Amino acid sequence: MKTWQEDQLQGLDSSKCEHTLFQSISKLTASLGFEFCAYGMRMPLPISTPAVAMFNNYPSAWRHEYQRKNYLAIDPTVKHAMRSQAPLVWSDQTFAQSPDL
Repeated sequence: MKTWQEDQLQGLDSSKCEHTLFQSISKLTASLGFEFCAYGMRMPLPISTPAVAMFNNYPSAWRHEYQRKNYLAIDPTVKHAMRSQAPLVWSDQTFAQSPDL
């Protein structure tokens, strides 16, 4: 018997492109009670300048502020995702080194 998590992951695996993948992620996060979500991936090639794809449903004002202040470079959630696929439970400690976020 599959768990609901396995069903959800299988649905994500069947996405044909990054846009449908993000739509599925957005629906899943909304079903968990979250208004916004973000998904990013860094391609392994080219090694010297890897391509980055980012998707989110945050308000445009926040997206512009995040980019303008280069929060990607200090975002602890991004740092965690670069090291692990494990879930990250946010806390005050998570953002202790980046209080602007």
